[in-house]
Amino acid sequence: RVVATIDGFSAVESSQVMPTPADFTLVSYEPDGAIDSEGFRVDEIILDINDPVGTEDYYGFRVLIPQFFCRFDEVGDSVICETSFEFSNDAFLDSQDPLLKFSDGYGLVITDQSFNGETYRIRLLADVFQNEGVRLEVYRLTEDAYRYGVSRDAFNEAGDNPFAEPVNIHNNVEGGYGFFIAASRSYIVLEE
Repeated sequence: RVVATIDGFSAVESSQVMPTPADFTLVSYEPDGAIDSEGFRVDEIILDINDPVGTEDYYGFRVLIPQFFCRFDEVGDSVICETSFEFSNDAFLDSQDPLLKFSDGYGLVITDQSFNGETYRIRLLADVFQNEGVRLEVYRLTEDAYRYGVSRDAFNEAGDNPFAEPVNIHNNVEGGYGFFIAASRSYIVLEE
């Protein structure tokens, strides 16, 4: 729960319940194992989400590509190179599954409305161009995080289009504007 106060204004507040980590199983990861809608070879990631019964759940999926950093070691008079996720890049994700939506911050997202309490297979197509150290992140989101991410992506996509309908970004601050969201993250390094 967050409460914000400023002299001369009414207090505003928002609260979230932190979701537990997603229960998932990596089924397969195959570099260049699929063809996207434009005919290009992309990596295929298949995972199963084991959704709990009787709750409304939201999930997000991102694939991160580590950055390669080199530094000069003056003591050993050599160059040391390593990969790091500190400043990683998101791989472009796509899916043929119509239930998955694009989201700002959580990659592709899905709600369990059509598979509540069941195991659901997610098939992701990732434009990675690197087969070493790629990481799949799986999020379990609050409803507000899901709605914010989807509406923020729609806002970004509308861009400077003068013919686009205005997009209202989801907010959850009572008595004000903004968002306070929570998500739990699990990840796995993808290997062939």
